[in-house]
Amino acid sequence: MAARQPQSPAAPDGADALRVLWRRRSTVAGVAALILLATALVTLAVPESYTATAEVMLMPREAADTDGGETGSGTGAAIASEVEVLRSRELLRRVVRERQLLLDPEFNPAVRPAGGLFSRLGFVATPSPRELRIERQRARTVAALREKMSVRILGRSRVIEVAVLSRDADKAARIANALVQDYLAQRQAAVSRARARTSDALEARVARQRERVEAAERALENHRRESGLAGDGGAGVDAKRLGDLEAKLVDSRAERAKIETRLAALRRGLEESGPNAVPTGLRSPLAEELQAQLAKLLRRKWEMSPEYGPRHPRMVDVNAELEGLRQELAEEGRRILSDLRGELEVARAHEMTLELELGEMRRKTDRQADARTRLRRLQRKMEAEGSLLNTLSERLERTSLSQGLQQPDARVISAASPPSDPSTPWIGPVMILAFLTALLSGIGAAMLMERFDRTVATPDMLEAHAGLKVLASVPSGPVPTGRERRLARHAISEPTSDFAESVRCMYAGMQNGDPERTPRSILVTSALPQEGKTTLAVTLARMLARERKRVILVEADLRRPRAHRFFGWKPGFGLAEYLAGRVPLQGVIRRDRESGLHVICAGEAGRDPGRRLSGRRLALTVEALAAHYDAVIVDSPPTLPFADARVLAPLTDATILVTRWRKTPRESVALAARTLRDAGAMLSGAVLSRVDSKRYRHYDTADKPIHGRALRAHYKG
Repeated sequence: MAARQPQSPAAPDGADALRVLWRRRSTVAGVAALILLATALVTLAVPESYTATAEVMLMPREAADTDGGETGSGTGAAIASEVEVLRSRELLRRVVRERQLLLDPEFNPAVRPAGGLFSRLGFVATPSPRELRIERQRARTVAALREKMSVRILGRSRVIEVAVLSRDADKAARIANALVQDYLAQRQAAVSRARARTSDALEARVARQRERVEAAERALENHRRESGLAGDGGAGVDAKRLGDLEAKLVDSRAERAKIETRLAALRRGLEESGPNAVPTGLRSPLAEELQAQLAKLLRRKWEMSPEYGPRHPRMVDVNAELEGLRQELAEEGRRILSDLRGELEVARAHEMTLELELGEMRRKTDRQADARTRLRRLQRKMEAEGSLLNTLSERLERTSLSQGLQQPDARVISAASPPSDPSTPWIGPVMILAFLTALLSGIGAAMLMERFDRTVATPDMLEAHAGLKVLASVPSGPVPTGRERRLARHAISEPTSDFAESVRCMYAGMQNGDPERTPRSILVTSALPQEGKTTLAVTLARMLARERKRVILVEADLRRPRAHRFFGWKPGFGLAEYLAGRVPLQGVIRRDRESGLHVICAGEAGRDPGRRLSGRRLALTVEALAAHYDAVIVDSPPTLPFADARVLAPLTDATILVTRWRKTPRESVALAARTLRDAGAMLSGAVLSRVDSKRYRHYDTADKPIHGRALRAHYKG
């Protein structure tokens, strides 16, 4: 059977997580108990402390418009800034100096008296000369006071709460009130200085602004005088003249285009008609008259053509007249062309004159527009400077009046009084939080232990890592480990117990539904020591012997012989002596009176037990026993530490790999199965041994009901 590649464990769902926690409940309880105990000890060791609180309300005032840009005391940012002022080291140094906290051991560790067990044992060091410097003591005292106080804003109001923690209730109240009073005094002095600075700054700004207004007025008058703009009346006249010129220029261009069109048409007519031909497109009175005469002569010639030939005198006269008219028309066309050329030159000259006048008018208009724009800009600047001067003057007047009516902008609404009850330690909340933390830590520890548990716990794990079918999951014996004789008798005395039934299921699984194909020789081995292989081998052999079968148990574990203990025998000659040729085979076979089982114990192997099993004699012995007995059960040493199982496996018809529940690592099981396959073993399956039925019920496995309480009544013993 090929080994199946083990899969990484998936994240457990809710039911799996609950099963894990129930299996690991001792871990959860232990971790939680340790954390709760440690928290209780630390909480009880903390001395009682008292918290005194005082409340200060900031009065709203308008923003002080100074060069520094101060804001009013009613905004959120300003209130937050006042909180930091209350926690400032400068204010705390003043309180330390006034309240003589340098001499208080609670705030200054340098003046604490040496005493206690730790001091006498030398675990508390004597302060160094550097620590005893007054500057160092003052800094540490301020830091201690900063740690023992808290400042916060109450909700969205303008009220600030100052709290001080101390082991003495009266001391806490005195320090809290001192902090508040010193803060109010410092704030009042700062407000007075700020208002004085504001007044001085406003006076300087008013003087500078007045100078700027005067400079703006002078610049406006100079520009009016230089540009000659007394008002906006000239702008309309210039705009009208500019419009008239643009209209004339448009008419001139249209007239010039008209002449060019007539001239081009006349040129095409002359070029197409020839030098003496009649040109087309002539529009003068003379040309029209000549064209009418030409049309009459042509009609007359057409009427005479049927009667007279081309050389008739009358036809010759008509042709001569036609030729004369055509010459006159051609001459008239040349004259008209010359006149049009002259008219075109005049039109172009007039158009150029209008363009020059229009360009000059536009430049003049642009200069005047720039001058008017600058004039308006200077007017707006002067008005803005004047408005700012009026505003600054009004603010200076209000500031001067407010200095005479100065009112405090903060006051104490609740002075600190000595508290009657201690504020720390918070035994109730701390223990509740510790309980939750302990519970979560215990759950986390259990989940981590389950996640990193690499042992085999279910048949699915065993099948996945060994690549073998699981024949049975055998529960732990009903007697304590080490009582081998009682354990071997239990399967015989209580054949319907869950232990005996599991061993019977293991043997039935090897038959694959065909009793005729039951293996005659069976090797029972394990990956590591202490996995219960000898117990299973002895139990299986005795149960088969009780079924009237000829069975022999061969203890091939020469390194740690234990089979004689299951039968209450003393050590004697066994397999080692037989393989050494010192004793015949019949001399090492013993018989169990209770079951009729034949047993070959290990005997005394000497210093090199592996050499005893590697000879040809052992193979012949196993073959002879298989021919004589119905079943030969061979108990071998563990597979991984020793090579004996690899030597014995090819000599038997079937091999069972025993794995101890929640003890054998999965990697060891996989390596043992691979090693046996490489050695040529006929692996029939694996057995999960020494299963704790109570704990096994909390795994999600298919054979869980077999170990459950529902089937307990079906078992006896």
